[in-house]
Amino acid sequence: MSVEIEPGMWVECVDAQAREGLWLPGERLTEGALYQIDTIFENLVGRTNVTLAQHPRHPAALANGRRGYNVDRFRPIYRPNEGLISSLLRPIPEKEVA
Repeated sequence: MSVEIEPGMWVECVDAQAREGLWLPGERLTEGALYQIDTIFENLVGRTNVTLAQHPRHPAALANGRRGYNVDRFRPIYRPNEGLISSLLRPIPEKEVA
């Protein structure tokens, strides 16, 4: 099942690799860590990028036009709502066998 990432969603980082020197202090992602999506936008070369709440880019990166992280570095965290869980836990009615 493919879920599109949207602002406000919580995501898990699945790719924290970067070319040496690409990320400035405080920008490095941690694989397996959870982040909240702030905004989604298309970068200058047409790739979908995201900004993260509580994880801003370094001012020097912003000055060079690197505002976000590639969306492919993240996957949505599926958190079922309480109604779904309770419906799955209800007993299944027995069917009469003819």
